[in-house]
Amino acid sequence: MDKSEFLALVSKQRNIQATINNIYIWSKMAIISLEEIEKDRDALEKVSSFPVPSRLPNKAVNRSPESLVETLVKARTTDLYKALIVYLVSLVEPVLMEIIRLALVYDKRRVKTKPRGCDGKMEYDTILDCNDYSGVMNVIISKYLDTLSYSKPSDQLEYIERILSITIDEELWKDWIEIKASRDLIVHNSCIINKVYLEKTGSRARGKLGKSITIDEEYYKKTIVVSKSLVGRIVSDITKKEK
Repeated sequence: MDKSEFLALVSKQRNIQATINNIYIWSKMAIISLEEIEKDRDALEKVSSFPVPSRLPNKAVNRSPESLVETLVKARTTDLYKALIVYLVSLVEPVLMEIIRLALVYDKRRVKTKPRGCDGKMEYDTILDCNDYSGVMNVIISKYLDTLSYSKPSDQLEYIERILSITIDEELWKDWIEIKASRDLIVHNSCIINKVYLEKTGSRARGKLGKSITIDEEYYKKTIVVSKSLVGRIVSDITKKEK
């Protein structure tokens, strides 16, 4: 991979910004639609039974108009935002990892720098299963990325800056780590703050131990801004440095 190809592939990662903008557009339209349905009492009263996926054939559940309104309000004020934040992080994380992968493939000297916690050892069978030198490099890089994905935020930042030879805005990085930690609470702990969250977020923590984090429209917007900014700045800094 030469420099022009590397820069082209890195710049391509900026496409995630358009994807995120599209997600915001359709999610905003969905929320507006939910709000309109809430107000259409006549429509809600006409439908009381809803088919749902089930192992049982023709499974349906009954909901009163009042129950439907409660469900719709919860969906558009909280539940949808939780799902969207989990989705956004799942899209942005691979982009960051891809940028690191590209940097390691482009300049193989950087592979000598291992992420903290990675011993760099490989089994003979693993090496023998590779068809060529490129295959061996891919295995090594994959191991590095796997290690990095489970590293402490501070170790991740240190490695990314060393490999990419850039300096990431500290405040932006702290915001991103808090968003990832909030995602973990949504997925694994019913949004209740635990010690792991507090350790990862430090001064960025959005509450105390045992309390519930707030996931609403404003936090969703912040997630979008931070996600787009982080990728955009990293791509811009790499481009400036390489050129």
